[in-house]
Amino acid sequence: PDPDVEWAVELGRTLEATARRAEALDVFRRASEMDAQSPLAWWHLGRALAEGGRDEEGEVAYRRALDLSADFLPARMGLAELLRKRGAVDEARAIYEAMQRQADSALPGAINLAGLLVDCKQFDQAERVARANLERHRDSPDL
Repeated sequence: PDPDVEWAVELGRTLEATARRAEALDVFRRASEMDAQSPLAWWHLGRALAEGGRDEEGEVAYRRALDLSADFLPARMGLAELLRKRGAVDEARAIYEAMQRQADSALPGAINLAGLLVDCKQFDQAERVARANLERHRDSPDL
């Protein structure tokens, strides 16, 4: 990873934390331009855009991050949440289900899939997902 991009991302995060969102967005945009191959920079740009209500631009940035690194969990989660918010339930569900099949993202994928099913009033399916994952993770120190 390019250290300049990493420092730019940290600067953007600091600006966000101090409610300077427009400046942060500019820094994240510059970071994605500094290294157009950095999924981290694209993810932060997508997140900042989405949080600022610029969903379509945020989606483009999240998808760019995933084009660069298909398994980049933060971008997958961000895209799925954005799609969920916009009502693209089928696509969000497909992302959560794919995450659930991967060991490193199984738990967040399952939790968000269950939440999506509740939102869609598919309570029986949500309960099945939650119960199956509770059983699977019964011995997990996180529970």
